[in-house]
Amino acid sequence: MLKSAIPFRDPITYYCNTDLNFEFQVTEDDWEVASSICEFLETFYNATRTLSGVYYPTSCLALQELCNISFLFSKYRTAHHFAYVVQKMEAKFKKYWGDVPLLYCLSSIFDPRIKLDGVDALLDDFGENMNIDVSGTKVEVKLALDRLVIHYEDKAPTPRPTQGPSSSSSSGLVSKLTHAKSILQRKKQKQSSQPTQELSLYLSSYEEEDDSSTHFTILEWWKKHEKRYPVLSMIARDLLMVPVSTVASESCFSTGSRILSKKRSRLLPDILEACVCVQDWVQAEKRTQNKVDKSADINELDFESLRMGESFGAEQEE
Repeated sequence: MLKSAIPFRDPITYYCNTDLNFEFQVTEDDWEVASSICEFLETFYNATRTLSGVYYPTSCLALQELCNISFLFSKYRTAHHFAYVVQKMEAKFKKYWGDVPLLYCLSSIFDPRIKLDGVDALLDDFGENMNIDVSGTKVEVKLALDRLVIHYEDKAPTPRPTQGPSSSSSSGLVSKLTHAKSILQRKKQKQSSQPTQELSLYLSSYEEEDDSSTHFTILEWWKKHEKRYPVLSMIARDLLMVPVSTVASESCFSTGSRILSKKRSRLLPDILEACVCVQDWVQAEKRTQNKVDKSADINELDFESLRMGESFGAEQEE
């Protein structure tokens, strides 16, 4: 509402200042405060929407949103009209996010548009805005990255060399020695190169198509480059699948008003479970699981889906 009113500041000001029923005059200072509040709240609104996404990775976006919020605090902590409120919000924000979680930093490294240099820059920006020393965090991130790569390299399957058929016992002995030699050689290579080769190649490479792409999809990028970065692609898959946002248990398990109502409060457990499952299936098919409509009711479900489910079950039994 406030954002919609700002473009009409002139007619609203004229109307309020000429109407005798209004006791107060609307001034330019009032509009400046309104604009500041709108910008302040919009940043939190955008961060909430971005990090509450369902159909895309969010762990690689969290560090950027934290930086946006930290810039907001640095800009408005001395604001004349609502500095007291901002300072209290900043204190609580620093309590929870002063120590940036490693997951946010590591996931951002596996965004090919950011990588390690970008994470260092974001952490520096965050520390400057929040007056926090982030040098320890940067060292910890690099150590954690190295440990993570080594751990996944140990898990990664190593291709075995193919052996030709042996014609005699001497050739069999040579084959065994060659096999033992190759194992020792792979072990030495693994010890000497961890975790420099693949990681260094990724961190030093430059992908032109990723710089300004508006339709960039990070999961598709890693799928496309899986053969080039086999170990890193496994790490990226595991890191990027972690959701950042959490839902309160009351919202997950409370059925009041949303599923059970005064008109329908005696559903059998099996029927209630079926309704919840069908609702989730319908929302998944329409890709609307991230949209919560408080006015939505189980009664409004398309029960054609239930009939389709029954017919499918009957076919399975046959």
